[in-house]
Amino acid sequence: MEYDNGKNTDDKKQESKKFLGRVDQIYKHEKTALNLVKDDFGIHVLYDAAFSDMRTMETEILKICSFYVNKAEPLLDNDLRNMYPAVDRLKILDEALKWENDY
Repeated sequence: MEYDNGKNTDDKKQESKKFLGRVDQIYKHEKTALNLVKDDFGIHVLYDAAFSDMRTMETEILKICSFYVNKAEPLLDNDLRNMYPAVDRLKILDEALKWENDY
């Protein structure tokens, strides 16, 4: 009897049983032409894999932009107190993210 009572004490197992009969719906948003996912309750879902892929892509784009900015921007003055950037970093990053989004 004690063995049967202790069987259902696994919290993860009990929590995962809540999700057993659920089905996600994938649809295409007409105005934005994006593929979106909704769960049974009508709430939009972002999967963990998609979020980690997005973070990896952002880091890679930032590294690429930094490499080319550092390569294209020579130090115009050796005086460290009066050094100003010759390249608009935010504009370049904005364009890179825009092109990646269009791709």
